[in-house]
Amino acid sequence: MKKFDKFETAKIKTGSIFDPLPKGAYVLKILRAAEEQNKNGEGSHIKIAFDIAEGDQKDFYKKQFDASTNEDKRWPFDGVINLTVPDDNSPQWMIDNFGTFVSVLEESNSGYHWDWDETKWKNMLIGGLFRIEQTESNGNVY
Repeated sequence: MKKFDKFETAKIKTGSIFDPLPKGAYVLKILRAAEEQNKNGEGSHIKIAFDIAEGDQKDFYKKQFDASTNEDKRWPFDGVINLTVPDDNSPQWMIDNFGTFVSVLEESNSGYHWDWDETKWKNMLIGGLFRIEQTESNGNVY
C-alpha cells in the first residue's frame, strides 16, 4: 500500500465515538424524507432522517451532529432509515413493509392520509423501538 501523508490526521478524527441510543421505545420526529435512486440505478428508496422527539434522549442525534468536527459532517447513520420503494414487481414482503410504515404514519398523525408525497412526512411523529443487534455479513460481524 502506498503511504499517504494525511493518515495521522485521519486517526485523530476517528477518536470520537458516540454512545448508542439506549435500547427502548421512543417517539421519533421525521426531519426529512426524500426519494433517492438506489446506487445500482435500479429502483429507489425514501431516505428518512429523524431524531428523538421527547424524553431524556430528546435531540439525541442532533447533539451528535453538533458535536462532530468532521469537515463533511452528516446526520448520524443511526438517525437515518432507508425505506425501499416497491413497485408492482416487488416481492410481497417489500410491499407489506412499505404499506405498514405508511399505515403507522397515518395512525400516528391525526388527519394525515398518504397521497404519494413523502416530503409531507417532515415533522410527523412515529414510534420507534431500538435495540442493539449483532449481525454477520460476508464473514464480518457487525
